[in-house]
Amino acid sequence: EYDYAIRDSLQIKLGPRTLDVYEVRVRPKNDREPRAVGAVYIDRESGEVVRMAFSFTRSALKDKELEDVSVVLENGLIEGRFWLPRRQEIEIRRTGTWLDYPARGIIRGRWEICCYEVNVPINPGLFAGPEIQLAPRGTPSPVPFAGNVLDSLPPDVRAVTDADVAKVQEEARALVRSQALARTRSTSLSARSVSDFVRANRVEGLALGGGITRRLGEGFSVTARARYGLSDEKVKARGGISFRRASGAGFDLAGYDDYSDAGDIRETSQLVSSIAAQEFGTDFTDPYGARGGSLTVRTRPLLSWTLSLEGAIERQRELTVHATPASGRYEETLFATPMRERRATLSFDRPTRLGPWGLETQLHVDGSLIQYKAFDDDYRNISRFTVRGNFERPVGRSRIVFRTFGAWLAAGDVIPAQHLVFLGGPTSAPGYRYHQFMSRAGVSQRAEIQFPVPFPSFSLGRYGKTPASITLAPFANAAWVDRSGWHPSVGIGALTIFDLLRFDVARGLRDGRWTFSVDVSRDLWSIL
Repeated sequence: EYDYAIRDSLQIKLGPRTLDVYEVRVRPKNDREPRAVGAVYIDRESGEVVRMAFSFTRSALKDKELEDVSVVLENGLIEGRFWLPRRQEIEIRRTGTWLDYPARGIIRGRWEICCYEVNVPINPGLFAGPEIQLAPRGTPSPVPFAGNVLDSLPPDVRAVTDADVAKVQEEARALVRSQALARTRSTSLSARSVSDFVRANRVEGLALGGGITRRLGEGFSVTARARYGLSDEKVKARGGISFRRASGAGFDLAGYDDYSDAGDIRETSQLVSSIAAQEFGTDFTDPYGARGGSLTVRTRPLLSWTLSLEGAIERQRELTVHATPASGRYEETLFATPMRERRATLSFDRPTRLGPWGLETQLHVDGSLIQYKAFDDDYRNISRFTVRGNFERPVGRSRIVFRTFGAWLAAGDVIPAQHLVFLGGPTSAPGYRYHQFMSRAGVSQRAEIQFPVPFPSFSLGRYGKTPASITLAPFANAAWVDRSGWHPSVGIGALTIFDLLRFDVARGLRDGRWTFSVDVSRDLWSIL
C-alpha cells in the first residue's frame, strides 16, 4: 500500500556502541485512501523503530473540520536492549469551513516517559482481590491534587518542533491540502474578519457588509464582498479569483472600489477602533479611497520564507467626514493626494520559527516601487521599504517580547500623504497621539517582559472560573522619526481572562502624555 525511500542515515554513539539509523520516507501509493504519510527512523541492526513522524491523508480524517493531525513518536534505548517510548507528541489543527476567517484551533499534547524498570517481577496479588469500583459522588479524594493543571506546562510549549519533523509535517500537510483543494466545491459566506460584517469609522459611520466565496475545485475559488456605509451612503465592493496549490503557492486577481488605510502598523484591533469611533469620536484609522485592480503571486515556502509579488493599478482620492459620534468630535480625515498610481511590491514573510538564542522569530520584509501621477503632472517615482519583526523567548514562567518596525522611502520633494511613514498610538508609540508622527523614515522598538502575579479569580458560570493570576507586562518603547529624533515612552500592561484582554497605561517621555488603552489579545486581531 505504500512507497518507501531511504532519505538519510545517521549514527548514534552510546558509549562504545555505535547505532546506524536510517530515515525512511513513507507515502501511500493511492493518496485518496485513508493512509499515513511521513518518516520512520529504523535501527539498521535490529530493525527496531527509533522514531516516527507522520500525518494522515484527508480521507483518514473522519472529522471534515480537521485540517491535519501530526504525530511524533520517539523511543529511547533502555539498558542497551529495548527501544521503548521516551517522548510522544500530537498536534491537531481544526478550521472552520463556513467562513473565510483566518483562524484555526490547535490542540497539542506532549508526553515524556522516564524511569523504566525492566524485567521486575510482578506481585501475583496485583491481579487478585476485590474489583475496582467507583466511589460514591462527593467522596473526598485520599490523594489531594495540589496546584493547577496549567502550572505543569513547560516554558517552551509554544516553540515549534525541530526542523526535521517540521519538514515531514509540511510535506504531509501539502498532501492533505492537495486532496482538499481537488475535492472542494462549495459556496459559503465570506469574510476576512468580523469587521467585514459590521464596523464604524468617521467616513462611513456604521457600515454593514458581507460576501460569498464559491470554491470551484482544483484550487480555484471566486469571491465577492460588499459593504454599505449608512453615513456616506456609498457601496464599497471587492471581487476576485484565487488559485492555490497544495504547497501554498498561487495567485490572487482582484478588482475593488474600497477604502484603504494609511500606515503600516495597526495600532488597535478593528473592533476596538469601531467602538471608540462610534462612542467617543476616536477613530484609529486614516482612510482614503482606492479604486483599481491587483495581481498577487505567491510562492511555496523556500528556506522557511514565503515570497509574494503584487502588481496594482489604482486611482486614489481623499475622503471626508460624514458621521457623527455618540460623544466627542471627529478629527478631519487624512489629506490624501488625488492621483493615479502604478505599484509593484515584493514581500518576504517568515512565519514563527525557533531562531538563535531560543527566540521565537517572525519576520516580514517588503519593498515597493511606486509611480504616481497627480494634478495632471508627469509620473513620479517612490521607493518604499518596510521591516517588521516579532521576537519572543520564554524564561521560566516569564516571557521576553521584542517588537521591531522600520520603514524608509526615497522620493522627490513632494510625497503623497498616504505613503508617508506613520507612528504614534498604543502599538508603535504608546504615550503619544494616534499617527502623531509623519515622516519619510521611522523606527519603533518595543521591549517587554511578561510574568504572572497572583490575582483574585472570578466565576465564568458554566465555563468554570478564571485563573487566580494575571500577567503583568512592563514595557519600554522608543520611536525614531526622521528630522525629530527619538521619542521614548514607558508603561505597564495587564493581561487577564486567560490573557485575552489587555489593559495598558503609558507615558510619553518627550512631549508626550499619559494614555490608557484596552484591547483584546493581538492573536485575535486578524479575526476581529
